[in-house]
Amino acid sequence: MSHRGRGVAAALCALCVLAAGCGRHQDRTTTITRTVTSGEGATAQSQRPRGPYGTIGIRIFGPVEAGMSEQPVRRLFGEPDRVRDVSLSSGPPAQTNWIWDVPGGTVTLKFDNSVGQLSQYATDSPHFESAAGVSVGDSIKPVLRKYEGDLTESPLGNGAIVLSQDAPGSSPALVFSTVYGGNRIVEISGGAVVQPAGE
Repeated sequence: MSHRGRGVAAALCALCVLAAGCGRHQDRTTTITRTVTSGEGATAQSQRPRGPYGTIGIRIFGPVEAGMSEQPVRRLFGEPDRVRDVSLSSGPPAQTNWIWDVPGGTVTLKFDNSVGQLSQYATDSPHFESAAGVSVGDSIKPVLRKYEGDLTESPLGNGAIVLSQDAPGSSPALVFSTVYGGNRIVEISGGAVVQPAGE
C-alpha cells in the first residue's frame, strides 16, 4: 500500500472511532470499504513479453518447446515483428515463420502448418547462447571438442554440424551453421533438422 493510501486509511479509521464515540446510540455500525489498486495495469503492461529470450536447446528456446501451438508461444514471446508463409511447392503454405528483429540479427520460429505446432527455431544473432555453450559469432571448435563422436554433418549437405538428441542426424537437434569452409558460427537452430517446408 502506498504512503498516501496508508494515510487515507488511517484518517478513515480515526473518523470511525470519533464517530462511534460521539454519539449516544452506539447500536449502529458503519463499515467503510476501499478498493486499493497496486498499479497492476501499468505493471502488467510493462511485463508483456517482447520477443524471444533464453537459451537455445535441442527441444527448447528459453521457455518455448518444439511442439507448442501458436497461442502459448505468443503468450511467452509476444507478437512477432513479421509473419511469413513459406511454401516450396504449389498448394497451401507448409510452414509459417514468425520473425523477430533482435540485437545483431533475427530470430525465426517455424510452425508446421500441417499439425499447427512449432517445429524449428533459428537465430543469426550473437545475443543468444546455445545449450552447447556457444553463440553466433563464436568458433565451432569448442562444440567439436566437447561433443566429439556425437556430431554429424547435416543431411542437407550444407556443411552444418548437427548435435542430435537421439540418433546422429535425427530430429530434434541443435544445428550449427558455419561460414562455408570456416569455423565461425553464423546460425544456430533447434528442433527439427529440416524445416517443415523442406529445403
